[in-house]
Amino acid sequence: LLIENANPYSRLSLPWSGKERIRLRILRWLSYLSARRAKAIRFVSYNSQKLIVDKLGIRQKKSQVIPHGVVIADFNSATDKFPQTSYGQPKKYLLTIGANGPHRNLTRWLSAFSLLISNYGYEGNLVVLGNCGTNSHARILKQITRALGLNDRVYYLGEVSQTILVAYLKNAAILVFPSVEETFGLPLLEAMACGTPVAVADCDLDENNRGRCFNPFPEICDEAAAYFNPFVVESMAQSIARVLEDN
Repeated sequence: LLIENANPYSRLSLPWSGKERIRLRILRWLSYLSARRAKAIRFVSYNSQKLIVDKLGIRQKKSQVIPHGVVIADFNSATDKFPQTSYGQPKKYLLTIGANGPHRNLTRWLSAFSLLISNYGYEGNLVVLGNCGTNSHARILKQITRALGLNDRVYYLGEVSQTILVAYLKNAAILVFPSVEETFGLPLLEAMACGTPVAVADCDLDENNRGRCFNPFPEICDEAAAYFNPFVVESMAQSIARVLEDN
């Protein structure tokens, strides 16, 4: 059994829709039953293993951690040129991958991006790759973007091919990964394989949520990333501004 979805086990009060809450309860119950029948259970980080094993009611030795990985040679050989069908020509931009639910924390990140422009003078754009989830969640993101006056600075490009993804990673100033609920975070490895700076959430920096969140990012990135408190907009903007200014 492979478990790599943190949302059914979340201890945070995230604004999921009623339909999604029912789905997450079903997933949690199915994984509980499956864990009893499985010969072994794989987790993709020690953080997720620690937080889920007890809730499954299984012995620790029945589980094992096998992290995700990438083939670095694939990224080294990939082109950094944009196809004509992608968003314009390579410009100054920050990149975020994943926007398909409240756990991705895009609402705070949009406010932090606005602050980055007004308080720190950032002149670039924000490119968001990946689908925006349900229609209601996508609508909320577009409403916030419009309310913050960011329509001409934020580009939601949806799902893209691996070739285009690598081009966006290689040309980005920073990969910003603000999620508050993940079992791993594969875009972090992809960004590091491309040599792109990473700014990522560290929930343990927030006193009220320390130990409550799925927080595998320090385990994955160690000292190869800048960390910010994902619950504090100013912390996000300040951390990203520091990376932008520090050669």
